[in-house]
Amino acid sequence: MIFLGLDPGLIRPGFGLIKIKDYPYYIDSGYINIIKINSLSKKLKFLYSGISEIISNYCPSEVAIEETFISKKKNIFKNLKLIQARGTALVCAANHNIPVSEYSSRLIKQCLTGSGASNKINLKKMVYSYLNLRYINSYDALDAIAVALTHYFKYKNKLNNKKYEK
Repeated sequence: MIFLGLDPGLIRPGFGLIKIKDYPYYIDSGYINIIKINSLSKKLKFLYSGISEIISNYCPSEVAIEETFISKKKNIFKNLKLIQARGTALVCAANHNIPVSEYSSRLIKQCLTGSGASNKINLKKMVYSYLNLRYINSYDALDAIAVALTHYFKYKNKLNNKKYEK
């Protein structure tokens, strides 16, 4: 079973892939570089194509996407564009008939570090620890791997609860 974690965005949306056996194994991670494209519709098309290519190459069984955090400090138009990027990722997964789960940033931090208010450095340490990693090429990829790991822990918890219900 392979989980694809996505950290949607319109500049450097991250992706992270983990394989599930008895515990999670790191497969790949990175980001889709959209920086040099100016048109919103072309950015969304490029994002869709990038995610579609990742799905075609790795055939994930499930996709986990970080929910959009609406910042009062950010320009409303930036928030709306980020929501459109997330919608593009959702549609891409749906068009490939892959189930999607969504997780808030706070839940991801809580699940991996024990605190929903944790910082990037603590999150990075825990991701490295869980997957026995030494280096990830970007924070966008790191966030996406954290989303995939959160999905793994939620999935594992759901399986364990079903065992006890019987």
